[in-house]
Amino acid sequence: MDLGEASDFVKALSVNQRGVKWSDRPSALLKGLSKWKDWKKLDAFTSDAKLFDKKLAREKLTFFGWLVAAGSDDPHPLNPDHLDWLRRANERENIPDYQISELCLAMPAFSLLLKDGLVAPFRNQLAGVFSSSNLSTMELNLALGAQSETIEQISRRTVILELNIASIRNELNGNCPEDRFSDFLTKFDEKERRWEFLEKYPVLTKIFTQRLEDWILATEEFYSRLGADRALLQRELNLEQSDELRALRCGGDKHNHGRAVTVVEFDSGKKIVYKPRSVSLEAGFQRYLRFFNSVQMNVQLRALKVIDRKDYGWVEFVEHKEATSDAAALEFHKKLGFVLGLVYSLDGVDVFFENLVASDADPVVIDL
Repeated sequence: MDLGEASDFVKALSVNQRGVKWSDRPSALLKGLSKWKDWKKLDAFTSDAKLFDKKLAREKLTFFGWLVAAGSDDPHPLNPDHLDWLRRANERENIPDYQISELCLAMPAFSLLLKDGLVAPFRNQLAGVFSSSNLSTMELNLALGAQSETIEQISRRTVILELNIASIRNELNGNCPEDRFSDFLTKFDEKERRWEFLEKYPVLTKIFTQRLEDWILATEEFYSRLGADRALLQRELNLEQSDELRALRCGGDKHNHGRAVTVVEFDSGKKIVYKPRSVSLEAGFQRYLRFFNSVQMNVQLRALKVIDRKDYGWVEFVEHKEATSDAAALEFHKKLGFVLGLVYSLDGVDVFFENLVASDADPVVIDL
């Protein structure tokens, strides 16, 4: 695909990446002023009068510069590197169909994702990223299985919108909804049709490709750290040397370019938690709990094992368990009061139900 013909992709440039011809600036200024007036009516800007000024400062733009960039219908990149993501996306579109079929056979999670259909326009983008990765298909399959819904959510609404448009226009063949949906997906087997979709939604295309690239980098980083720390995990968290990886489960919000807290499960059933950020706060809290246990012998609060690796860490997994008896339930609530007291003493404010696990008689804070 000739990128020179794909002019609509420049609409995905952020305002501080846009250059505008001098001859286009008067009309762009007027359109930008109209957009600015509409922006001022948004709740975010009416509730914070300084929000727009903060945005200008963050993007290093003058008010005039923002108006021109936001109002331009035909901007160009100030730096050619601003369209590097598009060049990489274009290269991935050349992945041959047989290679996608091979990946589907080796990666059931990928096959299922394509079968669901909500990433159909991006099938080659996914295949291209997988093919260029140094990870094995088994490692990729486990990681994709843990994050497929997150990836699907990026394009879900837009693909459903296109499906409804095609249905209203009677462009789908088939005698039943299943057949018509299959016909809709088959159209994305054609490169021209995929590229037409990508160009129609340039911002979505940029977001999808960049998040996909962030995800594969974060995944490679996870496996590298797991391999490097294997001996440490055996020693500190009682992981057996022969225990093979079985499954991954991601949870919580995404941070730092798509990294997520991940529950790592092994063939033995053993689970540990990987946190792609510093766990020094968790480690300090566990030391606080152990200190409390040393001076308060009547109540022993459960403290977790934590491995702090500065930029990331590993934490003992806590299984949710119902109280085994009335006595255990009473003990749980007694301990909960002490835990809340300790959190309060540290000015803790983020301990709510998702960050607290009930494990029989033990209330355990799992995130700080």
